[in-house]
Amino acid sequence: EWTNKATRRTSHIQKHSDLYDKWYMDWLDRTTSVSKATKLFWQKKVTDNNWPRQPFINSPTFQRLLRVCTREDEVLDDTYWSKHSATIVEEIGALTKIHVNRKLEHARVARQRATEFTWRIGKNNPEVKDLMPSVKIFRNLPLVRSLEKDDSITDLKQTLQSQEVQKVVKSGLQAWNETTRRVLSGKLGFKKAWKPDPEGSGGSGSSATPRLHPLDRMTSLFECKRCHRNGRIFTPTTSLKFYEVIKHRCPKNTLGPTGKQRREWDITNFEPDTVAIRATRLALQVAGEDEERASIQVLSKKFVGDDAYRWQCMTCPSRITLRFDMVAGHAKRHKAQSERDTLATGDEAQPGSGTDPRPPPDTLPLSFSLRFVPVDDPLPEETHEYSPNIEWLMGVAKTAVKARTMKNFLCRHCTFFIPNGAWAKKKKNSETALEDRAMSMDGLRSHLASKHGIAPVRAEDFCCLGDVRAVSQDIVAETEKLLNEVAPTPPVDLGDVILPPN
Repeated sequence: EWTNKATRRTSHIQKHSDLYDKWYMDWLDRTTSVSKATKLFWQKKVTDNNWPRQPFINSPTFQRLLRVCTREDEVLDDTYWSKHSATIVEEIGALTKIHVNRKLEHARVARQRATEFTWRIGKNNPEVKDLMPSVKIFRNLPLVRSLEKDDSITDLKQTLQSQEVQKVVKSGLQAWNETTRRVLSGKLGFKKAWKPDPEGSGGSGSSATPRLHPLDRMTSLFECKRCHRNGRIFTPTTSLKFYEVIKHRCPKNTLGPTGKQRREWDITNFEPDTVAIRATRLALQVAGEDEERASIQVLSKKFVGDDAYRWQCMTCPSRITLRFDMVAGHAKRHKAQSERDTLATGDEAQPGSGTDPRPPPDTLPLSFSLRFVPVDDPLPEETHEYSPNIEWLMGVAKTAVKARTMKNFLCRHCTFFIPNGAWAKKKKNSETALEDRAMSMDGLRSHLASKHGIAPVRAEDFCCLGDVRAVSQDIVAETEKLLNEVAPTPPVDLGDVILPPN
């Protein structure tokens, strides 16, 4: 009996399995035939009306019709089509326009990337890197612009790398560079085309050095009218040389212009930095150098490094000294402090007087005294680092963040300064006393702001305790003796020198 039940059950399952297989094959044949007929129908529509295939397939109304026909197992024919044909035609037109624009945009982006690739190569080329403007100006050069807009060029990157095109592009860069130099020279007061001295006309002595182009001089300094600074405000140099003018982009926190406007370079945004120019001119005058012939390349031994000239600011209450690259930024600090103090006193004036409490820019009181450190510096090698790289110190690197938290910084406004870099407390000269006065960078900031009214921190405001430990008192005494007896350039005190207006 059990065998009979199993046999009947097996035959029942086999019967229903055969029925399911037959139903499934019928459904598959019917669905396949419906799909083929529907595909032939819309392919004929595409061919007869010459419609682009991809926009037609992506039409939302057409996709909805396909889903309805598939669900109902019905062939798409004119009955369904006639109800929605107008909507489908409109969608095809809109999608075709989007498709064409997207294709053109992809081609444009590819050509733009090829141009930017060539621009980056030029930025790394020693021959033309100083001539390279922003990528936007480079793309607007006549030849580059015409090649970038030429749709017939299949490989723009290879075309731009050819020698013939490179020669024309280089000549275009030189023409743009000359125009820019002429405009900036005019802003400095040189309206006419500058001509170099003829060869052999210099004679002998200091006048034998040829005069430099106005933009190659140390007093060729500019500032951006939009941000009034170059990068971070604690950098030693807050003015722009000619090559920095070309590279300058306003920081993100600049008020007013949008992000796109900040990225756009415009020569009208730059003007002479009058305070930095007058301060640099005064520093050169004190050093006995000719402004028209002094270059940082020739005077690098005098102006660069810890065995170079030092300028002592006689305006500061404390006797701190400056490197040459700190002079301009330090002068701008005095100008800002003078304006703040004058505005504070001007608030107490009677209303309606009609007087502007701010002094005119050409009457900024500022004086410097030259302090020369002999080349034969008796300091050991460990102390040649005059002060840490403040741009690195104020950065976001983990090592810089850790360095700022260490109590390793001394305020130069509270400390005696010995010209060769040695430091000592006013009353105590022991290393323990120096360590007691050391602060972290945050503490130094608060100290400078509260006690001296100075912000932000600049490189001339502090020194590192590590540099002090390497200097013994014997070396200090030897250096003082050397300065008093051997130094060819004694300190020069100009008194209250008013920066000249030009």
